[in-house]
Amino acid sequence: MPDGGELGQISGRSGCRKRFLGCLGGFGLLVVLGSAIGFREWRSPSGKVVVETGGGAKELEMPLVLASPPTVPAVDLTDRSPQPPEWVAIPAIGVRSEVFLISDQPPQFPATGWLYGSAMPGSPGNVVLYGAREGAAAVFSRLDALEPGDEITVMAGDIGYIYQVTSVDEVDAGRTDLLLTTTEPSVTLITDAGEWDAAAKRYTRRLVVRGRYIDAQPWSGS
Repeated sequence: MPDGGELGQISGRSGCRKRFLGCLGGFGLLVVLGSAIGFREWRSPSGKVVVETGGGAKELEMPLVLASPPTVPAVDLTDRSPQPPEWVAIPAIGVRSEVFLISDQPPQFPATGWLYGSAMPGSPGNVVLYGAREGAAAVFSRLDALEPGDEITVMAGDIGYIYQVTSVDEVDAGRTDLLLTTTEPSVTLITDAGEWDAAAKRYTRRLVVRGRYIDAQPWSGS
């Protein structure tokens, strides 16, 4: 990912995120990561977000219900609805990052991007998060140090949804299937790997961490 300058006013992040997330209700925002992580995404006439894959265009799904973790959670999920992610924490590698929707230009400050159209935390499906690995905007610089069993907490509203790492893989930049909906609640973290391809304006490889949903706990804020 090309180096980006620090955001002038860090205090403006929260307000920026709220303005972006406010678009969700009316599906008014089209997020196109494009060359940033190497896939095509757009809204179909139905308003759905679709991703171009080797097998054709596939719709992403954003379920509007919460899933139950395998054990009884520490927080009552009854009558709760999923919300967009606000923070992500990965204790094993010292990551605690605010989460934003991102456009065709990744954040120019340390932040994690949530792929609009992918699942919201705690709901069935695939929560897709992207973070830069290098430069001033880097948040996932040590993502390759994660191991199966490490925990990823994605915070939304007053709940922290906990995922357990199941795999850490380096893949070709064209692997768009990793963005698609999963049958089980899961999270997919993506960052840069390989070499920078100046012509394509992207890295040649991706580091991908996947995890399964295991618990939900109360969260009181950042």
